[in-house]
Amino acid sequence: MRSAEEIIEKLRGSFNAPRSKDEKIKVVVFCIVISTTFWFFSALNKSDYVTQINYPVEFIYNEESYVAVDPLPRYLRLEVTGGGWDLMTRSFGFGMPPIIINLDNPSQSKSLLTSSLRGELTPKLDPVTVNFILSDSIPYNIETIVSRTVNLSVDSTSLQLAPDYRFTSSISLNPPTVTFTGPESLVNALPDPYVVPVSDDTYDDFVEEQFDIPEPNSDLIAVDVSEVEVSFEIDEFVPHQKSIQVMRLNFTDSTLNLSPNVIDVTYTIRRSEEVHADSLDIMLIADFYTFDNQDSSVAISVAVKAGHIRDLKLLTDKLKVVSNE
Repeated sequence: MRSAEEIIEKLRGSFNAPRSKDEKIKVVVFCIVISTTFWFFSALNKSDYVTQINYPVEFIYNEESYVAVDPLPRYLRLEVTGGGWDLMTRSFGFGMPPIIINLDNPSQSKSLLTSSLRGELTPKLDPVTVNFILSDSIPYNIETIVSRTVNLSVDSTSLQLAPDYRFTSSISLNPPTVTFTGPESLVNALPDPYVVPVSDDTYDDFVEEQFDIPEPNSDLIAVDVSEVEVSFEIDEFVPHQKSIQVMRLNFTDSTLNLSPNVIDVTYTIRRSEEVHADSLDIMLIADFYTFDNQDSSVAISVAVKAGHIRDLKLLTDKLKVVSNE
């Protein structure tokens, strides 16, 4: 086997008498590679390099009772001193079993002092020396897993009803509640009631429809149901206008009368009840005890209004009292 000196001498001879320009370039490149390699291996033999490395850490905790809200740190940044070969292997992660951090009650704290890990780091890195741990603590955010049941609701104002249609029943939801499971702070921040968005459809009949329950804004929260059945009844309300004769009360003087003695009223009735509507379902009273001397008027009150009549409005709530004499 030839010695290094013989190899270099042969290369020198080839350089002095190259057969072609390409061969000369190849010789130069080869010399550079050889010299760089010698320098690299020589540098690695030194023992007083100072550098920074990442040492792996691993958190161990009860994952059935706790969950990491934020990604957990995977490395601890160190400044170390050591030989070139040792530092190179550490830089690539060789010979560095992770520091195991056991957390019995991880929700009680948000960080761990790194000084408590130095005693474990030193033998794991030997013969490399730990100069500094570059951070005072390792932050982590681990919370208790909780379950919380909240009410479901639908915003009735978001439901589009056909013109003149109204709700005739309450909005029923099945199931009426939903249970969320996840990190305590995120679950407790969810609103109660939890509003279910509805479609843009326009309704003009009985509704019984499935709607998706919106997912929370975190993948860490689980929901026990994904849909809710929403049902309600609606009906068309028809507008009406009539002239109703006003009845007199406590008019002891027969010469006194009302002018006029009728009032126009407006109201609405459900389409399904319209066949039963009658003007007698409304009774208006003018009580003389409410007589106002300033304008010679009496107040008009509604004495009777059937249950199917809604939105009753009087054109006026006063009538003039006049004498027949």
